[in-house]
Amino acid sequence: MLTIEEFKDSENIKDIFIAIGASFLILLISLTIIPFFIMLIPCPLIVLTVKRGYLSGLAGIIGTSILSLIGFDIQLAFIVFTYLMLISLIMAYMINNNYKPSQIIIISAIGILIFVVLNTVFIGSLNDMDIVTNMENTLTNVIDSELDTLAKSGISTENIDELFGSLKKGLDLFIILTPSILTVFSFIFMALNYICSTAALKKLGIKSIKVPKLYEFEVPRTAIIGIAVTAVAVFILKLLGFKFYNELMLNAYFLFTTLFLVNGIAFVDFNLRKRVNLIIRIIMPILLIGILNLTLFYVFLGVLDMIFRFRHRAKQV
Repeated sequence: MLTIEEFKDSENIKDIFIAIGASFLILLISLTIIPFFIMLIPCPLIVLTVKRGYLSGLAGIIGTSILSLIGFDIQLAFIVFTYLMLISLIMAYMINNNYKPSQIIIISAIGILIFVVLNTVFIGSLNDMDIVTNMENTLTNVIDSELDTLAKSGISTENIDELFGSLKKGLDLFIILTPSILTVFSFIFMALNYICSTAALKKLGIKSIKVPKLYEFEVPRTAIIGIAVTAVAVFILKLLGFKFYNELMLNAYFLFTTLFLVNGIAFVDFNLRKRVNLIIRIIMPILLIGILNLTLFYVFLGVLDMIFRFRHRAKQV
């Protein structure tokens, strides 16, 4: 535990200011250039907390929140404060106590879901609005604006109506999948936070931690039981006339598909790790999935790897 005298130490104060500056810089980058960077704000404060203790970490969180309040507004300051409190301190505590990487990522992902709920309630009550309805209205307005632009360009009404129908279906699907999308991105961002933080801690010589690699990710065979239980539960809910049966089924499908997609990417990465440059290994799945639309190929590989445990067998050879 850090004492008051140690807290006042000039080196500790210096580290606090560096962490605050780094976190606020990440915030500025996320608000101006790369939006998803906002999820990486905790990294400098996680490193600070592990190195200097929870009192210093708390000081860094408060400092970053105050800068957010001065530079922007109370809503953003509240979002930054709750996010950093939930993620920085929780992740730092688990790193200090040598939790497994999977435990840290899962618990932190739950923390970020709590953060989303808290901020949705806070912003909704502050502005007296329904967040989901507001999001749907915003996306609908964007679609309408784009369709108006197309109408002015001379495209036939029939084609515009057809396009509107497709976009509306896509919007409805996005709204339905919001819970599972939030869950998936929570795990992704917490994994990135953990990897970046542990890499920094190791690089700075603060704590020797094995940084997890993508190719080490494996879906256990017990996932089959999870899928079976989920399928039975959803079927029972259908028989009982559960109102949101279709929405629940789509979210479950999305989550399991994403799980096997990541497993497939990890399987390919495992086989390429000794022969292909890291940059190419990062770019390749992005191109194959984003441009060539080979998502199902990776999902298929992920399912096969889970069933037959190809990587486990390769390690034994």
